[in-house]
Amino acid sequence: MGKIIPFPGNEVTLENVFSLEVNDIPEDKLEEILAQIEDIYSDLEQEEPEDTESEEYYEWSEMLEALDDLMDEIQERMDD
Repeated sequence: MGKIIPFPGNEVTLENVFSLEVNDIPEDKLEEILAQIEDIYSDLEQEEPEDTESEEYYEWSEMLEALDDLMDEIQERMDD
């Protein structure tokens, strides 16, 4: 799978967010991309599966954790 390099009009979605290469994001786009990922995270949180023992719940929680890690990585880059 190819990497996503954000540019105007290239929206980050749940389908492509995990292909994002943080080091390739232009510095002037970091805040915009972080806001898009925060929106994805918030939307995904709303879809919490009821059965906490299910495979679906496990996959859901893994996606949230991966998004959280990605947001942390972007925030660290912004802080540098």
